[in-house]
Amino acid sequence: MIAVGLALAVGLLALNWAGRTNYLLFHAIVESFSLVVMAGIFVVAWNTRKVASSPYLLILGVTHLFVVIVAVLHTFAYKGMGVFPEGGANLPTQLWIISRVLESLGFIVAGVALRRTVQLRSVFIFFGTLTALTLASIWLVPVFPTMYVEGVGLTTTKVISEYVVMAMFLGGFALLWRGRDRFEPHVARLLLWAIALLIAAGMAFTLYVDVYGVLNRIGHYLTLISFVLIYRALIHTVLREPYSVLFREVKRREEAEHRIAETLQTAILSVPDRIEGIDVDHAHISATEAVRVGGDFWDLFSPAPGRVAFVLGDICGKGIEAVASNVMVRVTLRSFAYQNPDPAVVLKRTNDAVGRQLADDKFATVIYGVIDVETGEVVVASAGHPAPIMHLEDSAVPLDLPTNPPLGVLDEHDFETGTFTLDREGALVLFSDGLIEAGHRAEMFGVDRVVSHLVSHGHQRRGAARALLDRSLEHAGGSVDDDVAVIVLSFAP
Repeated sequence: MIAVGLALAVGLLALNWAGRTNYLLFHAIVESFSLVVMAGIFVVAWNTRKVASSPYLLILGVTHLFVVIVAVLHTFAYKGMGVFPEGGANLPTQLWIISRVLESLGFIVAGVALRRTVQLRSVFIFFGTLTALTLASIWLVPVFPTMYVEGVGLTTTKVISEYVVMAMFLGGFALLWRGRDRFEPHVARLLLWAIALLIAAGMAFTLYVDVYGVLNRIGHYLTLISFVLIYRALIHTVLREPYSVLFREVKRREEAEHRIAETLQTAILSVPDRIEGIDVDHAHISATEAVRVGGDFWDLFSPAPGRVAFVLGDICGKGIEAVASNVMVRVTLRSFAYQNPDPAVVLKRTNDAVGRQLADDKFATVIYGVIDVETGEVVVASAGHPAPIMHLEDSAVPLDLPTNPPLGVLDEHDFETGTFTLDREGALVLFSDGLIEAGHRAEMFGVDRVVSHLVSHGHQRRGAARALLDRSLEHAGGSVDDDVAVIVLSFAP
């Protein structure tokens, strides 16, 4: 690092000497080095495009190809080079403005690509066309505005153009700042500093009068340093740490997925505490760490006057895919229940509908029933789900329900139901298999412990679901491998 620092110091001193004694030499050296760096940006970005994890640097690389083309012409057209003697100082200034516009647009397009899909082919077409048209407006159809007048200096158009370009760079800075979490902090800082230096260079280029002056030289220094920073950011991203941006992008998407899933899950698990005279007590815990995202869902609604329908289901899987399937099954089942609440009919129609939408390796276990709030009669059908428990103050008995397969397993299956009576002083306890499977495989919580807990807490109604869930967690040592949901239904006092 010391050797690199000394080499840079010597190089800067040599450039400063050249700028004072022979400005054309200084300009040629700076521009040549800038061209090499810009060409390197394009070559590295383009040849690593198949492994590049961020579109930002790839788009910057492509835009710098066109910046290089214009910058080459600017270098040869500089006053005193003799390549385009008829252009004077105006021609290189015009070409400089074109290159600045292209580069500032490159940062804007790259910034947009952080949040929206931008086709690389469209980038080539857009910047290629813009480059061709602006160059044609100088040589073929000379309508490009005058930027420098000999003996006077910069025109108002040139100064305004620089301010517009600085505003565009500022826009690119804002877009990058908003999406800086897509990069390693070091890379984001390099790119932000590069844009800041380009803005500072623009300020220097609005103030100079002499094309060989100090401000012009300072502007070229700042521009050169910005190109080096962009190149370093590119090298760091695609060569030294090629997967860092990819890992950050994966993490960002996972976090977004969790936020979406949690929102959906909250909506799925939101039911009224009382409906048509039936009280609901419920508790839930997800096996997914840190977020309430899982395969369990439940619902409570009134499909007809005097009827209360209840649903408790479990989709195999976790995360946003399971939550999306939950939504689909829940909405499908509810829509059929409003047409005909009979559990046999609802589960058959739901099975036929969701069986075509669930993946081949996916299925859903569901318990669905309807309570007659006047008589207490309960008609229940289970699709591969653990049977509910009828709980009185001094007894708890699992319901003996006909066996049916989970939803999505067998086509055209006729589901059988069971009929029971919910006592005015009793409760119907529903739960997912995560409750009875809590703990080690050799000694899971099991139905017997559920029954024992309910009998020993026969007086409890409000908070009963949470107490039962906590008891299973205690048995499992404080953590579970599957989602756990408990619902307790009883007549309101």
